[in-house]
This record gives sequence, C-alpha cells and structure tokens, in this order.
Amino acid sequence: MKGIIAWLKRLLPSKKEEAQPVSESAGSIMPEAEEKSTYSADKPIETIDQDRFNRWAFARRIADTLSTRTDPSSVVVGVYGPWGDGKTSVLRLMEIALANHPKIIPVRFNPWYFGSQEQLLQGFFKTVAEAAGKSLVHNGEKFGKFLEQYGSLLSLASLSLSGGIVSVGSGGEAAVGLGNALSTVDLDKRRERLEKILEETDKRIIVMIDDIDRLDQDEIHAIFKLVKLSAGFNRTSYVLALDDEMVSGALSKKYGSGNAQAGRNFLEKIVQVPLHVPAADEIELRRVTLEGVDAALKLSEIELSQEQADTFTRHFVDGIEERILTPRQAKLYANAITFALPILKGEVNPVDHMLIEGIRVFYPKLYVVIRENPSFFLEAPRDEQRGDVQRQRIHTLIDTALKEAGIEDPVHVKDRLIKPMFPRAIGNVSYGSEWDKTWAKEQKICSSEYFKRYFQYSVPAGDVPDLATETFLKDIGTKTDSEIDETIMSFSGKNGLASLVKKLRNKETTIDPDIAPKLALGFARAGAFVPREKAMFSDWSFSQAAILVSALVKRVPAGKRRDDLARELMRSATPLAFAFECLRWLGKDPEDKDDDRVLLEAMEKEIGAILAERIKEDAAKGPLYKTYGSDTPRLFWAWHHYGNQAQVKKYLEDSFDAQPNDVYDFLDTYVGVSWGIENGLPSRSEFQRESYNSIEKMISPDFIMAKLRIQFGSELDNPEYYQTKDTPIQKQLAHQFAICHSKAVSERKPPDPPKSPLA
Repeated sequence: MKGIIAWLKRLLPSKKEEAQPVSESAGSIMPEAEEKSTYSADKPIETIDQDRFNRWAFARRIADTLSTRTDPSSVVVGVYGPWGDGKTSVLRLMEIALANHPKIIPVRFNPWYFGSQEQLLQGFFKTVAEAAGKSLVHNGEKFGKFLEQYGSLLSLASLSLSGGIVSVGSGGEAAVGLGNALSTVDLDKRRERLEKILEETDKRIIVMIDDIDRLDQDEIHAIFKLVKLSAGFNRTSYVLALDDEMVSGALSKKYGSGNAQAGRNFLEKIVQVPLHVPAADEIELRRVTLEGVDAALKLSEIELSQEQADTFTRHFVDGIEERILTPRQAKLYANAITFALPILKGEVNPVDHMLIEGIRVFYPKLYVVIRENPSFFLEAPRDEQRGDVQRQRIHTLIDTALKEAGIEDPVHVKDRLIKPMFPRAIGNVSYGSEWDKTWAKEQKICSSEYFKRYFQYSVPAGDVPDLATETFLKDIGTKTDSEIDETIMSFSGKNGLASLVKKLRNKETTIDPDIAPKLALGFARAGAFVPREKAMFSDWSFSQAAILVSALVKRVPAGKRRDDLARELMRSATPLAFAFECLRWLGKDPEDKDDDRVLLEAMEKEIGAILAERIKEDAAKGPLYKTYGSDTPRLFWAWHHYGNQAQVKKYLEDSFDAQPNDVYDFLDTYVGVSWGIENGLPSRSEFQRESYNSIEKMISPDFIMAKLRIQFGSELDNPEYYQTKDTPIQKQLAHQFAICHSKAVSERKPPDPPKSPLA
C-alpha cells in the first residue's frame, strides 16, 4: 500500500493535494470524509472544491459569455464529450457561475425523465415555465403562465418520426399539426409577448439540456426538433451536453444520406457554438484512479508490499492507464476491483487480480481469449516446433483482440502487460517446470493451480482455499490427534486432500518445526484417504503425501526427537502401502549425499523392521496378495529386505501348498500397467523378467513352476509369451512365467564345451 502512496507522491503535487495531507500510517490516500465509502458513485460534482479536472474555468467562461451577450437573438451551445467525460459536471459548474448574474434565469432540463415525445414536449415548456415563473412577474403578468400556455398549444401535436400531423386529442376534438399551430396568430402573439417581457425586465433564459446521448433514436430526433423550433425565442440560449459522435450517428439515420457526416451536418445546423470538454489532466486522472485502487485495497484490508506496489504501478501505467480517458472510466475500474478483491482475498495474488480486472474492463475481448485458452498461456511447449506454432497462435489471438479494442500497435500491451503476467505465453525465454512451484507460492495467475480462481471469482470445486490452509496450520498446534484427524478428513471430499497436500508441499520448508510432528503423524494416519490417481510413473498424490511426511520429519532437528517421530510414524501410518511409501522417502536415495539424508542408515533399518513386523502380522490374517493387489510386491520386498527372509519363503510355500491356485493371484500382483504412447491410456501389461527376478529372491522359481504344472503340465515345456486377448489370465501367467524361468535357467547353466574338430 505504501508503495502506491510513495509512487503518487512522486507526481507533481497540486495545491489540493497539499491541503489534504496523506496519512501513511493509515495506509490510505483517500480524504478522511471518503474512507467509509465502498463504491465510487458515478455522480457529477456539486461544488467548485470538487473540481479535480479544472473544468471550472471552462464552465465559467460559457456562463459569463452567454450572460453578458448584448445580441438578443437565441444561440445554441454544444458541450461535447464522450460518456463519463464530465459534461454534467460542467453544467453544474455553469449553474454556480450563473448565480453571479442576477439577470439570468437558469433552467436545467433532462429529457431522460420523459417516456414519450408528447411528454418530452410538454415537460420542456413546463420545466422552463416553472423556473421562470418563480422569479419573473411583469406588470401583473406571470411569464411562467404565459409560457405554459404557449407550450400547451404545441402539446396538441407530438413530434413524430416523420414530422407529419399526429392527432392526440380526445372526446372527438381534432388536434392541429405542429406546423399549423406555430403559424397561428395566437401563437405568434404569445411568443412576441413573452419576448417583450424578457426585454422589458432585462432577463435572459439559459436552458441547459443534459443526457441527450442517453436517449433512443426517436427521442434524440424529438429533442433536436424541439430545440430547432423553440430556439427562435429572443433572449433565450441553449446549452446542449452530448456525445457528438453518438448523437451524429443517431441523426444520420434520419437525415441526409444516412452516413455519419449527414448526421454531423444536421447537428451543425442546430448548434452554433460547438465546444469540447477539455481533456482530463493525465496526472490528475491517474491520481484519481490510484486513489480508487488504494481505497479498494483498504476496504479489503489488503496490504501490498513495496515490491507488489511497484509491480502494480509499473504494469498499470504501461498497459492499462492509456485506456482510462475519463473520470467515469477511472471510477469504473475502481469499482471493479472494489467488488473483486474481497471475494478472493488471500486466495490469489492481489497485483495479478487488479491487472486481470483491468484487462476485463478495458480489453474485454482479450480477457475472453485468456480465459478460454489457458493451455496457451500457462503451459510450456513440448518441443521447439510446437512452440513456434503455439507462439504464433497466441500472437494472432492477442493481436486480433487488441485491434478490436482499438489498439493499432499491440506490441507494448503484449510486452508490458501480458508478458509479465504470462511469461510462458510470449517471448523466447524458456520457463521450466521448476517455476510452477514458485508461481504457485506467489498465487500467480500464470500458475495452473490458481488460474481458474481469477475467472470464477471463487475457489474451484476440489481445490482448497489458501485461507483454509493457513487456518489449518495456525490451529494445528492446539489440536488433539483426534481433532487433527477430523480436520484432515474434512478436506478429503472432492479431491480436496490432494489439493491440501500440494499446498503444504509448497510451504514444507517454512512450516514451524514445533507443529511438523503433529502434521506428519496426522497425514500418516490419513494415508488411506489420499487419492491414488494413476500416473505413468507413480500414484501422484499418494507419493506427494509421503514426500510431505518425509519433509515434515526433516523439519524436526536431527537426533532423538526426529528418530522417535520416525518410529511413531512407521507404527501409525496406514494403510501398509502408505507406510511403505513413507519409508521409501525417508530412506536414502543412492544419489543423495549423507547430509541430505532424513534418517541415518541404522534408523532407516530400524523403522524398516517395524514395517516388516506389521506386514508379517497382517499376513497372518490372510493372504497379502489377495488383500493388497498391486501393492503386494512392495510389501513382500519390505518384509524380505527388512525382516526375516526365511519367514517370507515359508509363508509363500505354505500358502501355495495349501492353495496351489493362489500362485496365480500372487503372480498377477506382479503384472504391471503399460501406457499407450499415442493416447496415454493405461492397459494391462505382461509378466516380465524384472518381476521374475524379484520373486526369485523370495521363493524358488522351481517351486512356482511345480504349482503351475499342476494345471498346465507339459504344455509349459514349450511356452508362448504372447497370448490372445481371449486367453485366460491363468494361462497367460503360466506361460509368461515359464518363458522367464526358461531364460533364467539357461543363463545359470555353464555353456557346453566346444566340440573337438577331430570328433
């Protein structure tokens, strides 16, 4: 927050800023009176003190010029500017200036309030009559009453789209067309009398008409016909506030050839003095915008670091500021982030959040391109050729979107706004997978873990809110084991536990060592609930949870406390497959240096023995190969490696002696999964030599072959490795094991001595 304040203070200070000192300790640059506001109201200013864009001199000049005219003829002034440029504020400031001219009767008329052309006509004269009637009485004659009577004659006919005669009377009365009504002696006399009253009292009427550009096409035609017909009054002036581009377009469809120039030609016939609202000062407009940002951050109670503030202001100025041309657009942006920031507070990077909201508001087509093409903006190309194609596709999409937004040269927006937000999308620098963890830690929009949040205004289903993770870590130190288990279980729905593991892995090196043991044991007990989504090389979340447990153990200082935690963990980790996975990551990798070890070798063997004893106890309850499926080979390996090898051999032999067909269940657990190169889908593999070698260490292959021959006999003397899809699994296993066995036996036999050439 202070970064934005400091950045603002580097701007040229105005007197107004000096009169409203900034309170850095409060982290706000908003005036005290505005701190409680939420959204910036799109309201025109009411006083000169509120004039931040120096419109007062412009408005006062118009007011003074019209008020001091000596020419009695009517004049129409146009105050032009796009929506939100401050035209209404100019009219308000004109009213203030006109108060210094007692001979002027100011009239504000807003056609937006009238629903039909007839109402528009009647409302106009009634509004002028009421304003004039309050202050203008001459020789007993009320100017307002005369004017209202004049208007009532005009109200007998409406301003139709074709300009013809329209009957609006009731009770059988015929209404007179507008053209005929104006030509009657009565109308002429009334107008002359009205002008005489204004002349004799030395009064002038200045009618200010606002919001013309908000009307529909027919209503715009009506208001200009009204001005054209009534602007003939002497000592009466009109000030029309409108977007000349939009109004010219509406008029062009009615008059002339229908092109934009035809509408502008008609507008020039009505408006004698066209004036454009002075462009808003860029520095002040920037100041107003960033004050809105400051207020939005303060309302959301988000405190930016100095680096975050600098990053935001740099990319805001480079890519968004050029789109903010009017005070209304500044307020529009401030309101957008005032709405968005509280929804995802703590769940996304606030700088990226404010920038993507700027893209949504000012580059809507680009926003859609980003939202609908996440792979282009988040993923690194798999090879150079695909990278070139992908980059070209991205540039085409972005250039098209920016050109639709009126950006003829999109390079600076891409380089200064899109590239910093999505570094993989643009440029030639390669960002490897190691950046994913960094971007996730920073909750960046370029992280695949956070991207959807920015566009859904919520944490997606199956994801875990970062605030929930922080609360979990904050409270775990005071919870009992059962409360910890209950809390972890609360994340298990909709894949939330996998998301929690991922988030904690991003924080694993900074987790408090005092809570690490509780957290490690909690996840060890919850292993059965960790998803086991199959990947080509591992059960991803299952492995990640075990890696997290290992990292948490490492957070505890080496020595007795860490060793005790490892023992307790190996006793409590469930199921056995998860206990094995934890042991695998707690153990020493052959490539690890001794300093990188979590446990010393002796402690690794000790907790391995604990696991082996647990496996033996579980095996006594029923065949492991029928209970643990594809996890069976790892459990037998751990039992054999860390426990009693003779026990493993006897267990298997006794099991197959009692139930010879169990040998097929056993062998089947050693058949792995193959992954399609083209489609990436898993399918059942074959029994392979690596599995044979693993089994050979625990039980004699000859013993296995004897059990297989009970069913297949001499058929296995000439086995066939590849079978058809219809071949029963038992036959496939028997033949494939026999092939591996035959190969192993041939490798063990010494080669026959060469025959003598004399034999």
